[in-house]
Amino acid sequence: MATYLGVILGISLNLGIVFGVTWIVIALIFRYSSLSSILGSMAVWIYSISFANEMQSYFSFFLFVIIFFTHKENIIRLKNSKETKIKI
Repeated sequence: MATYLGVILGISLNLGIVFGVTWIVIALIFRYSSLSSILGSMAVWIYSISFANEMQSYFSFFLFVIIFFTHKENIIRLKNSKETKIKI
């Protein structure tokens, strides 16, 4: 996710802020880092559809799909309530 954030910040500061704010809000509410990462990357994609150019939207979608599939095991653990929570 650090690489994703670096790429997103390199593309657009606004997209990086959208990811960061979404990640923090979801992490504070649900305390799952993997869920925060998945929903944060989805938020970047949705934001880019509305406010960024077409190429950024396609690229954001591509990255979201990669993140979704790389978090497949985390999604299974979330579904089975076995994912570890962030300790606050």
